[in-house]
Amino acid sequence: MLGHDLILAGSANIVVTGGMADLPAATEAQRALAFGGVQADLIADVGVAGLWRLLDRIDAIRRHEVLIAVAGMERSEEHTSELQSQFRIS
Repeated sequence: MLGHDLILAGSANIVVTGGMADLPAATEAQRALAFGGVQADLIADVGVAGLWRLLDRIDAIRRHEVLIAVAGMERSEEHTSELQSQFRIS
């Protein structure tokens, strides 16, 4: 039931963003999962434009059974800086 505890035995979930501008959509997905009783980790800014960013985190990503990918919310550099401050991500 929506809004009640849901335990997925042995499950590990992750939300991954392609860029920093994707954080609002990613955190909304994370909050929606939490409302349903499902915890999810978050890894931001692994866009394939810099393949090394994805490869640096690939082992952590592979440890999860469920992956939600959020990408394509491009914004200006200024907006990205605001998001980094808002979400405390360097």
